[in-house]
Amino acid sequence: MATCSICLEDFTKPKLLPCGHTFCEKCLGDHIKAQTQLNKFNCSMCRSEIQVPEGGASAFPGNFYLESEGRNKKDFCFKHKTKEVQVYCQDCNEPCCAMCVIGDHKNHTVADLEEVENELKHQFLKLKTETEKKIKLLQEHSETLKTNKSQFIESSLKSCCNVDLQLNAIYQECKRKAEAIKDEIMKSCEEGNRTTNTWIKECDEMRSIMEEWRDYSDVGLRHESVIEFVGKTTLKDLQEKTNFDISTILQTPVVRSPYYSLADIGAQSLTPLLGKIPTMDDSTFTVSFDVDQVLSDSFLKSKVNANGMSWRVGVKRSTDVSLPFGIYLWLGDVDDETINKCECNYSWKLLHNACENLSVKRQCSCSFMPGGSGGKSTGIEWQKLVDRESGFLDTNNKFTIQFIVSIISIERC
Repeated sequence: MATCSICLEDFTKPKLLPCGHTFCEKCLGDHIKAQTQLNKFNCSMCRSEIQVPEGGASAFPGNFYLESEGRNKKDFCFKHKTKEVQVYCQDCNEPCCAMCVIGDHKNHTVADLEEVENELKHQFLKLKTETEKKIKLLQEHSETLKTNKSQFIESSLKSCCNVDLQLNAIYQECKRKAEAIKDEIMKSCEEGNRTTNTWIKECDEMRSIMEEWRDYSDVGLRHESVIEFVGKTTLKDLQEKTNFDISTILQTPVVRSPYYSLADIGAQSLTPLLGKIPTMDDSTFTVSFDVDQVLSDSFLKSKVNANGMSWRVGVKRSTDVSLPFGIYLWLGDVDDETINKCECNYSWKLLHNACENLSVKRQCSCSFMPGGSGGKSTGIEWQKLVDRESGFLDTNNKFTIQFIVSIISIERC
C-alpha cells in the first residue's frame, strides 16, 4: 500500500510536486504553511526548492494514478485477462504479462513498470510545465496583438478625423479666397458701371438737345414766313446745328468686363492639399498617456512591440510645470538572446489634434541594449501641454506620441 511520507497513511487527494514526489493535499498544505519563505518551500523528500502556486497546495496537479488506481491494485493483461501485467514493452509501448513476453514481445526491450510509470510522470510534468509556459507566451502575444489592433483602429479613426479637419480647412480657405475674388469682381463691376452711367447721361443730354432742334425745325417748316419765324437766327446758326458732330458721344466706352475662368479640380490638384496616406510599418507605433496619471518626478510607462522587439515608452514631468516634460524610449527584453546592442535612429511626434503642422517633432539616435538604458529627449512645457487650448489633449484628456524607429545595425554576442 502506497503511503504519504508525511502522515504515513494512505494517500488522500494525492498531489504531485514538480520534483516528482507525492503528498496528501492536507499534509502538503500544512507543510507549505510551516516552511514557506518568500513564497517558496523545500520538498520534504528531496529538498528541491518549489514555488508556491496561486491557490496553494490544491493548485498542484493530482497524482491520478495513486488517486484512481492505488499501488495495491493489480493491472491485468489486455490479451490474457487473468494474467497480471509485470513489465512494459518499450518497442510496442504497452504493458504486458509474462506470457506476452514469451510470445508477442519475444526479444523486445522491456522495462520495469514502476520505472516506466515514473518516467511517464516526469514526461507529463515536463509537458505540463512547457505547455503552461507556451500558453502564457501565447496569451501575452494575443494581448499585444489586441493592443496593436486597438492602436490601428484608433489611428485610422483619428486619420479620418484629420481628413475632415483638413477638408474643412481647405473649404474655409477656398471660401475666403472666393469672397476676395468676388469682391474684386464687384469692384470692377462698380467701376464699369460708373463709367457707363456717365456716357449714358451725356448721350441722353445730347439726344434732348437734338430733339429740341428737330422740333424747332418742324415748327419753322410749318410757318408761313420762315424769315419772319427765324428772326435774328442766321443761316449760319442753322448750318452749325445741322452739322453738329456727335461722333465722340457715339463712341462706346472701354469697360473691362470681369471674367472668372473655372479651374480643373481633380485628384492630382487635390492630393497636395489633402495629403497622402502614409502606411505605418512595423517600426511605427503610437502611445497615448492620460495626462492625469503623469505624476511629478515619476515615470508613466507603456509597452509596445515593433521591429519584432519589445519597446518601452515613458514620460516624466517635473514639479516645475514651466519646464518641458521628458520623453524616454527603452528596448525591453528580446527573444533573440544573441542581440547585444542595437544602433537606432528614431523620431517622435507629439500629435496635435486639430492641425498636423502644429505637431511637435524631434529626431534622435541612440544605442539600445536589451533591458538597458535608453534614449531621452524633452517635449513641450508641461503647462502648455495640459492647456486644452493648445490642442494636444483629446476628449479623454490623453495626449498621443507617435514613434518611428529605424534599426541601423545590430551587434550580436
